[in-house]
Parts: sequence; structure tokens; C-alpha cells
Amino acid sequence: MGTRQKEQKIPITKRALVQRINRLLRKRNEALRGKRGANTGEYYLVDFTRNALIQDDVSLDKLGRELDVLKPYERLED
Repeated sequence: MGTRQKEQKIPITKRALVQRINRLLRKRNEALRGKRGANTGEYYLVDFTRNALIQDDVSLDKLGRELDVLKPYERLED
């Protein structure tokens, strides 16, 4: 009987994830933006076609998984 190894996931930086998300959103005339002066890393989605806010307080991890730019074997770096 062996010890069970903890599942290893590749760490991805916030900056890399934001770039991946924005590459995909650019095709839809949308973008992910960070709130200026926010140390907590709060993000929001903007639609350039309508010049409107789509969503406030976006979770990078959740959005990355929904858009399939953050793979199951990757994790957001702390």
C-alpha cells in the first residue's frame, strides 16, 4: 500500500489568466478590466459595442473555468 500523492496543478499567474480571458473576449468586443486602486484584485466585464458594464465583481478563477481558458490541471496562483 502506497501513499496517495496530492494532485499537482500547474500554477497560473493572475496576469496570465487575465490575458487568456481577454484574448477570448476580444472576439466578442468585450474585455475584463481591473478596478483601479483595488488591492483585492476586483475585476469587471465591459462590452465595447454597447459601451456598458456587463458584470461587476468577477471571480477570475470562475470566469477562467467557464470560458475554458483555465484547464482542470491548472490553478490560479495565490
